Amino acid sequence: LVYLGERIQINRQAISEAKIVEYCERLKSVALKMSDGDPDQHPSFFEFMTAMALLYFSEEKVEIALIETGLGGRLDATNILTPQLSVITSIGLDHTDILGDTIIAIAREKAGIIKAGVPVVTSALPAEASIVMQHIATERQSPLQALSPALTEFPATNLAGSFQGWNAALAILAIQTLQTRWPVNIERALSALKNVHWKGRWERRQQASYELILDATHNAQGAQQLAENLQSLLRDEGIRPIVITACSQESRAVSLMQTIAPYAKAIYLIQLEQAGSASQTFLRHCLQKSKACCPILDAQLDALFPRIGHCSLAAPKACILVTGSIYLIGAVLERFEPKEIDSSLSFQD
Repeated sequence: LVYLGERIQINRQAISEAKIVEYCERLKSVALKMSDGDPDQHPSFFEFMTAMALLYFSEEKVEIALIETGLGGRLDATNILTPQLSVITSIGLDHTDILGDTIIAIAREKAGIIKAGVPVVTSALPAEASIVMQHIATERQSPLQALSPALTEFPATNLAGSFQGWNAALAILAIQTLQTRWPVNIERALSALKNVHWKGRWERRQQASYELILDATHNAQGAQQLAENLQSLLRDEGIRPIVITACSQESRAVSLMQTIAPYAKAIYLIQLEQAGSASQTFLRHCLQKSKACCPILDAQLDALFPRIGHCSLAAPKACILVTGSIYLIGAVLERFEPKEIDSSLSFQD
């Protein structure tokens, strides 16, 4: 969100900037040798980070590593590993330009992390995706357990959103599957879930005179959950938030704008610096198609957050929602949690 080292952590402690520099220096010659003068063969940013993480974990002798797939699975850099357990959380129509434009095609890509004989657990998936998972797991003789779509009781967490119940249930299923090798007290795990905190996921922060909500909503599934949260905010608390939003891609903007249009008191549109991000003009067009009837204004982050810890939209009892791209959430967090980092460096992708 803010600091590159957040991507690589041991016992929730991010890798230090000094270590990042050290590993970059060590891996640079390997990357150059691999490319051998051909820039197309040079490891990508994510491949470089994956190599750094695995080297760091190896040298620090971690006992258990949780490795998150970057994109898809079958061709992802992390898929060089043979894990103790494969976990597949959800499948939706996202990154369709790379993974395919159907649930079945995307399921095949994600099922690529299933290894021969290695157990796999999945959340409740769309029916066509479940068939793909079962077929590939059977083919590779991998024991498969899936959460039932009829599941009605979920472990309690302090995270907002119905999907977090599914995530918690899947986490417990993963723990149970690994019990023989890595025994974990289930009651302690259930207790820990009640104290879990995740930045930028409907994160409500009470400031001096107003409330700030940070919610990374960067795909259609996220927009669906955001709609539930906004409905609850209006129904239970009578609040229509002032919304600050930006999207990293036009394809992701449509569902997000449709979601916030009925609930916002006012909407401020931001243009991200990332290449290919949705323009303010495009976001406005989506809102107009969604028949938004609140004020819609173009804005700059520096004007909305002119100094550390301050928002120019703040007013007594105001509710300000920052939602959309993870990059936007990170940029706002940086204005509330400044790090001692050389500002001339650019650590984003």
